Amino acid sequence: MSAENPATKSGGGILGTIEKIGNKVPHPVMMFLYLIIGVIVLSAILALLGVSVTEEVAVPVPGQSIVNLYEDSAVPGYINPTQPYDEQFEVKTETIPIQSLLTTEGIRFIFTSFVPNFSGFAVIGITFIALLGAGVAEEAGLLNALIRKLVKVAPADCLDKQPLAQQTLEMIKRQSKEMCHCHLDRVGVKYDCDDIFWLVSGEMYKITGGYDTEFAFQGEDFDWQVRAKLAGFRIIYTPYAKIWHKESMTIGKTSAFKAYYDARNPLIIHMKYRSPEQFKKVLRKRLTITLKATPKQFVKLRWKHLFKNWQGISSALLWGIRNKKLTLEHLI
Repeated sequence: MSAENPATKSGGGILGTIEKIGNKVPHPVMMFLYLIIGVIVLSAILALLGVSVTEEVAVPVPGQSIVNLYEDSAVPGYINPTQPYDEQFEVKTETIPIQSLLTTEGIRFIFTSFVPNFSGFAVIGITFIALLGAGVAEEAGLLNALIRKLVKVAPADCLDKQPLAQQTLEMIKRQSKEMCHCHLDRVGVKYDCDDIFWLVSGEMYKITGGYDTEFAFQGEDFDWQVRAKLAGFRIIYTPYAKIWHKESMTIGKTSAFKAYYDARNPLIIHMKYRSPEQFKKVLRKRLTITLKATPKQFVKLRWKHLFKNWQGISSALLWGIRNKKLTLEHLI
């Protein structure tokens, strides 16, 4: 059971709207990388279509030099124009074809012109100075003080009127209605429970045999609960016991180890206890999520994390074949 983090929940008002929009904007480095990839792909497509640009260019006319036949020298001299900057221009029409950056010459051009292209861009210097100043201001505490000051003087309509504690309570109540058929202030039967919150009897442990070591990390609690309920036991919620759990503090929420079991074990659970139709929905959802995440993980150089995602899916399917839980009905 994964709980929504109240600290990351967006507030209301204008600032809440701005926060939601800002959270959807990718990292500046990724934005530049997406633009670079887009330009490369677009150049290949336009070059393949034979697109070209025709423009008129003003070209200076070469100045006429006059031969000085009266110069005291065996070699004729030349008299250059007295006003070389008063040049005459003529207009010429030039057609410039689009060059693909995915060819050999295009790739060579990318790497040979990469540094001059960015160093010659005047905005880069200003950006570096601005980032340096922002970094100094943040480390010195200026930005934090400025934000606190702005919040104090901001109009009430721009801020979320609901306190964070009230938001947290509302979230807990909402999740309670969705996840269990009981109230938070009384003892009641619950559909399932995260194993970080439970106590089990010795009798249940002897009958069910505890955790299944096949799962190792993720989903082992749900598997044990299913076996316990099949044996006649119930999950009871009580408001009189409280625990503070720091989620994923040991291995991290985005570790490759966690990614492997997050992709693998839910599929195994659905093969064991759910119908083929339900398994197909979960498998389809897992494949969709992984396929969408693959380009992002590849660009962010999180290759190990990406590999573990696909390895987890493959391991689950192989488990189903070995244990005769996976049939064609689960896939077609």
